[in-house]
Amino acid sequence: MKLHDDIDESEFARKHAAQWLTSGMEVGYRLVLRKLLTQRFGELPADAEAKLKEAVIHTLDEWADRVLTATSLTDVFAGSDTGAVAALERRAGLEALLAFPFGRFARGYFDQGFQQGVGQGVQEGIEVGHRELLRAQLEQRFGTLSARTVAKLDRADTDTLGAWGRRVLTATSLADVFATGSRRRRRRARGVPDFAPPGRATMGLHNYTYQSDFARKYFSEGCQEGFTQGVREGMELGYRELLRDQLQQRFGALPADAGARLEKADSDTLGAWGRRVLTAASLADVFAAEPA
Repeated sequence: MKLHDDIDESEFARKHAAQWLTSGMEVGYRLVLRKLLTQRFGELPADAEAKLKEAVIHTLDEWADRVLTATSLTDVFAGSDTGAVAALERRAGLEALLAFPFGRFARGYFDQGFQQGVGQGVQEGIEVGHRELLRAQLEQRFGTLSARTVAKLDRADTDTLGAWGRRVLTATSLADVFATGSRRRRRRARGVPDFAPPGRATMGLHNYTYQSDFARKYFSEGCQEGFTQGVREGMELGYRELLRDQLQQRFGALPADAGARLEKADSDTLGAWGRRVLTAASLADVFAAEPA
């Protein structure tokens, strides 16, 4: 398709895509920054409006960072040669845009989502850690677990897993472990949760619902990355919590050096100690011959 007899539309679009994409992002940054500046310093003078209109995305991002701590418009705009920067950056086109970091606003949404994701991931990881250690101990004591037993473990919450973890120390059968245990089922599905269904991404403790696709995108990405990290951290906490509980049940209050070793141990070491606690005659037996 042609825009004119000698102009191919697709070629025209390719040549100007960088300019269109850059301009669209600049408009969004400019609108948000204008609102922030107006809230902090009141109605903007004509020269400030002119600076905003002329500034490109890198400059707008720099100003957005400053507006949080600036005491005046002068502090926000200090040291910015918007005309020179604009000429250089627009010449760079799409390559410069793609190399550009998240931007102040996107980074803020991402960080908020990341923190929420870590918190949720840690809670999930603690439960997974309890479950994995208990499964290993049950298999050590009673052999390969049936599908029904594995399903029962998967349905159990952290409190129930903890109760079973205490019983496994003295139980003579799987029935002893599971007797009169909590039958509560987990209320959330297994796996990575859907933190932010379309239109429902929320910002931290303020319970604000994000409306823009831009905010939801980066908030959701932050949640997913934070959740993954949180699960890793939580699993180690889960191993440690259950093992500490079991050690105290078998050997009484733990001395300070034993508590310190638990805190420093990694997941592999905690797993090895978790297997030994079932048969060890003393704390020394549990901690002997740690993995290198």
